[in-house]
Amino acid sequence: MTTPKELVEVINQCSACSLGSLEENLQSRILPTGYHRSLFVVIDSTGKFLDKNQGEFSLLKNLFTSTGIDFDTMWKTTLIKCHSGEESAFSKDCGFACIDAILKNELEFVDPKVVFLIGNDVATYFGVEDKSGVLQKSSLCSSADVVVLQDPSLVTKGKEAEDKFLQQLKPIKSDLILIRDKNSFVNFHHHNQYSMRDGYGTEEQIAERLIELRSPGFCLTNHGNINAHYRQNLESKSRGIKPIFGTEFYYNPYRADIMRLLAGDSPDDVKEREALGKGNTYHLTVVAKNYDGYRGLIWLNNQAWENFYRFPLMDFDLLKRLKGNICVFS
Repeated sequence: MTTPKELVEVINQCSACSLGSLEENLQSRILPTGYHRSLFVVIDSTGKFLDKNQGEFSLLKNLFTSTGIDFDTMWKTTLIKCHSGEESAFSKDCGFACIDAILKNELEFVDPKVVFLIGNDVATYFGVEDKSGVLQKSSLCSSADVVVLQDPSLVTKGKEAEDKFLQQLKPIKSDLILIRDKNSFVNFHHHNQYSMRDGYGTEEQIAERLIELRSPGFCLTNHGNINAHYRQNLESKSRGIKPIFGTEFYYNPYRADIMRLLAGDSPDDVKEREALGKGNTYHLTVVAKNYDGYRGLIWLNNQAWENFYRFPLMDFDLLKRLKGNICVFS
């Protein structure tokens, strides 16, 4: 298989065990999510803990976030790709059948650096010790390190402290960050066709190139506009890449004075605004950190276009209103 679509077809057509003939599995299977070129894979037995509506999902997200790993772009998959109906319908034979039919090829397709296994059941299939916070090796994915995670339901059932669960990767945190930083790169200053004479490529073309480079994030910072963000979001989400929204603004500390002078048409007004505009306008890249930051980015872009002189202008008085929700590059 060479694309996520082909993997989905393999999963939906699998008949390696008796579960494939259940009515609910004829309708749908448990499909993986995330970025198929991610360095990190997390595997649950039946998908229960990877359900966003479950408390265990939030625990896992907090665990990886505190370790410096982006949970949104991680490849999240299951040992068993079929709904098991009654739990009694599940058997070890089904697990091994699913590994042979799908999971081995899936791991080869994603080619991760680290595979996280949720709970002792999954660890048993991989033939590794049930020890959390330790890098191990498994013949099922010989090119990657394997890490066993505690069952998050122990926390939701009150059998394990949440703080202890969230600290389990602390012994290998520096190793995981080194793997992340050594093998991935996200460009936070990028233009495409919406930056005339300074950018190249459509959103689709850039997203495909990022997959080739194994980059987990797609950031666009076009000059003075947010025109590409909608298509950037669509192309990113369809591939599991994380969209990062930004703009390279035109900063001028004399913006307010220029706008005042635009109201006049005397030779002195024209001469002064030309002097303030030509030599004092600089590029300043701004990237949204969160949803409020993106709303602020839209607002700032609108303000800049309402303060147009040669370019859409902004200054620090406008910028400081977005404090805490944006990143500003020097």
